[in-house]
Amino acid sequence: MENSVAMTDITEATDVKILLNHVDISDSSDILNGERSKNDINLDIATEITDTTEIGIPIDLQDSEISIEQDCATSVEECNNLVKKEIKDAFKKTNSEDTLKKINSKIDFEKTKNKEDIEININDNEMENENEKNTKNKKISIKNIIKFILKAILWIISLLLLVHIFYNIMCNIIENQKLDTYYYGREVDVNGHKMVIEITGENNEQTIVLLPGYSVPSPVLYYKPIAETFSKNYKVITIEPFGYGLSEMVEEERTVEQISSEIHTCLQQLKIDKYYLMGHFIGGIYSTYLMNKYPKEIIGFIGLDNTVPKFEEYDKSDPEILGKTSRNINILNILGISRLQSLIKPTNLYVPLTDTYKYSNDEKDMFRNFYIHKGFNKLVREEGYNLRKNLAVIHDMKFPKNITSIQFLSTSNNEKYPNYKQIHIDVGKESISNEVDVLKGDSDNFLFIHRDDILKKINDMTKSINE
Repeated sequence: MENSVAMTDITEATDVKILLNHVDISDSSDILNGERSKNDINLDIATEITDTTEIGIPIDLQDSEISIEQDCATSVEECNNLVKKEIKDAFKKTNSEDTLKKINSKIDFEKTKNKEDIEININDNEMENENEKNTKNKKISIKNIIKFILKAILWIISLLLLVHIFYNIMCNIIENQKLDTYYYGREVDVNGHKMVIEITGENNEQTIVLLPGYSVPSPVLYYKPIAETFSKNYKVITIEPFGYGLSEMVEEERTVEQISSEIHTCLQQLKIDKYYLMGHFIGGIYSTYLMNKYPKEIIGFIGLDNTVPKFEEYDKSDPEILGKTSRNINILNILGISRLQSLIKPTNLYVPLTDTYKYSNDEKDMFRNFYIHKGFNKLVREEGYNLRKNLAVIHDMKFPKNITSIQFLSTSNNEKYPNYKQIHIDVGKESISNEVDVLKGDSDNFLFIHRDDILKKINDMTKSINE
């Protein structure tokens, strides 16, 4: 029986163990018999050991020769122990050297890797710093550009504002000087104040007294196309109430009673005792009051989108809308905005001259100056604020029974206000006759567009009265 040193196969696992306690010398007789001496015992150890330490580096012990120098003949157990010891020492030695090398290699690798990582990190940090610096510089640059642009805009606005202020002051001085030189029509003394009227077609027998609409800067200029057209058959008296056109300012409150009284006094001064009343817009309020107050003087009534009793029941706008609008326009006039608007386009006014009539340049300039400096003065604004109060005075009034009337309404107002045509029909139900016609256009312009047709209708009305 052959002596042999056997080592069990080492299985591969997560933790590889050297099973040294399985090394066995099965029979020592060969050694005792001299077949294998103590110096010739060679143990071929063929094993692959995989180190599973933290380093994780495989260690191979292949064909390691372990010489047993001690005498094993006396004891098999001692020989086994010796073999185990030698194997352990050899493993430790080999493992320690390889481990050290691999640790050093690992350290060198880690150092190199760490160095490269550090260099990469440094480069990345430098690039990030550079990008941040560039971004910051760009932001600063953009911010500076924006600041420069804003400053430039501010300087330009300030310069334009200064130019406008200087221009507005100079224009006010020149325009006010011009206002003092304007003259037209005829002055009538009313309660110690100057009221201006214009009479066209003075040689005609029948008289039409024209009462202007709200906030017309110069009624004489504004209604000139109507007055000239109607003057073919009638004496047309265009009245400028106090605060309008060239008429003076007064202290009396702008109530329907006060304004109507001033108009009647003016007519008395002119010795006009029989006439037709023509009222445009809120001129219809004073016309209604005068017809009821002086029914024997007034032959007939001609309405041009005239405001009638109960109109406030269908007008859902702000009761003070006229006064507030006039106040706002007056501010624009003071600031010179209206002047700039009219320079761009003459019709850019709240109450512009009609473009259906050829006004002279002097007349246009005069009207614009009235608009800017007098068109929305204290009396006009007060009249606007008193609109609802004045409507309340005539709320239950109707046209007198002896009156013949014809009323012309604009399509714009007829579409805007519910029952607009009906309330104009109702107010004249008790009069001799009351014709209501709707003509195409807006309230400020339709009367000029259709002035020839309106004149024909008036001729028919006056003819029927005279017959």
